[in-house]
Amino acid sequence: MNGVLDRTLRIGHTIGLGREDPTQACSGSNDVYAIIADGGRQYRVQPGDVIDVDIRELPDEADTLVFDRVLMVGSGADATIGTPTVEGAAVTAKLVEAVKGPKLDVIKFRRRKQYRRKIGHRQRYLRVRIDEVQGV
Repeated sequence: MNGVLDRTLRIGHTIGLGREDPTQACSGSNDVYAIIADGGRQYRVQPGDVIDVDIRELPDEADTLVFDRVLMVGSGADATIGTPTVEGAAVTAKLVEAVKGPKLDVIKFRRRKQYRRKIGHRQRYLRVRIDEVQGV
């Protein structure tokens, strides 16, 4: 081993997880959480989380959103893993607002041809707050 790492290990510091006890799970591990699939992405959510999902057409009076593609639900050793989804599990979320993501610059350039194009793009998202995880 190199000198710094060897000296650190001899002193007794833990390396890696950034916790006092590396074998201890995260502080919120006892809370029920779910992994949902939406728009080609997977999100780890628990009640109270606020996430941005792809925008979609919704009726005007709609104020909740239900995610039924739940890949995993539970906490710790009590987690239920679906094949591919967990039957009867759903995650309900309340719509907070429609937001725009960060601006992305799309630049097209051809050298020596006097060709330069610059356009911007901002993806639109729905910001939702997770209310309930069902199917535990």
